[in-house]
Amino acid sequence: MSFPETLTHIGDYAFYNCRDISTLDLPDSLESIGVHAFHGCKALTSLEFPANVTSIGREVFSNSGVQTVTFAEGSKLTEIGEYVFQDGHSINSVLLPESVTAIGAYVFRDCQSLTEITIPASVQTIGEYAFCDSGVQMLTFVENSKLTALGDYAFANANSLTRIELPEGLQNIGQWAFLDCAMPSLTIPASVESISVSSFGGCFALSEIYNYSNVDLTDLSLDTGSFESGLGNLVPKTLYTATELSQLAEKPASKVQEIGNVFYYVDGEDYIALTISSSIQPLDIVLDYRTIYIERSAFADSNLQTIDFSLCKSLEYIEQRAFSRCDGLTELDFSECDSFRRFYDDAFSGCSNLTSVILAESTTVICRGVFSSTSLESLIFPTNSD
Repeated sequence: MSFPETLTHIGDYAFYNCRDISTLDLPDSLESIGVHAFHGCKALTSLEFPANVTSIGREVFSNSGVQTVTFAEGSKLTEIGEYVFQDGHSINSVLLPESVTAIGAYVFRDCQSLTEITIPASVQTIGEYAFCDSGVQMLTFVENSKLTALGDYAFANANSLTRIELPEGLQNIGQWAFLDCAMPSLTIPASVESISVSSFGGCFALSEIYNYSNVDLTDLSLDTGSFESGLGNLVPKTLYTATELSQLAEKPASKVQEIGNVFYYVDGEDYIALTISSSIQPLDIVLDYRTIYIERSAFADSNLQTIDFSLCKSLEYIEQRAFSRCDGLTELDFSECDSFRRFYDDAFSGCSNLTSVILAESTTVICRGVFSSTSLESLIFPTNSD
């Protein structure tokens, strides 16, 4: 598809879901593209933005078949707006122009074929969820980067991200920015002024951090251990076992007990389920009757087939992703959990064989995605639940 050389603007939804467009020759005169203009164009495989384009609308090429994205030399584009390439599952190559100063929210979310990305030195901000759920394995910042802020969830769930060098000049790292990423080591530049709680939550492969900033990492829940501020190495975990017990970070060994196959943090009368022993990987567990709550990701990706909640009279809530992707689970019964109130986000998400759930009568809140991507057929739902 080609356009006249006098064209300056393509309107909103102009070619929305035109699935047979396979080529797109945008004219040099083009300055702006409206929202959703080429959304869902599945046959379109390559794309080059002319140099005069200064405005790209929301979701312009989302859910399209585009594989390669380039920008003409001398590009004037300064910002890539929200959701532009979201759900672009085929995108495997993106060459960002040196003119860009901001990468908007959700721009490359769920671009699963995108394995490498180089951020130009001109980029100052990366928006929330910009590369969330993407296939990025290697993240490179060009020398003399002007980046100052990484948004919340910017690279969350980019599970293959193993290599990253944060640039000097970076000041703020948003919450959950690198949730569940796989880098084994990390250097925090001296310029960093703030790191949100759980910026590196779920990064269980992260075994060493070199912190040149003045941020005191001991006050943060990094899910990987306790760190000291200033130039230094990883401070050893407070609990040594035969297994990798990342979630026991910052909890004194004297207050951690193993009961059956479950590790508990014991504080007075409170028993908090932390994780199963991965060296044992039990198929069936019985939670202790003193359990107050279950920490996030505590049993995620385990081999569990049954969970006995019948003794859990004190259980009040289950945190985020506590049992996510436990494919062996088929049914759950909370009917004996008299104190239970809340399921947090994605508590049982991805339990692909889960078909039956009986809730506790005391249940008041079921948060986002709790039973998403399951095979749920039966849910006995108390009348007093919200």
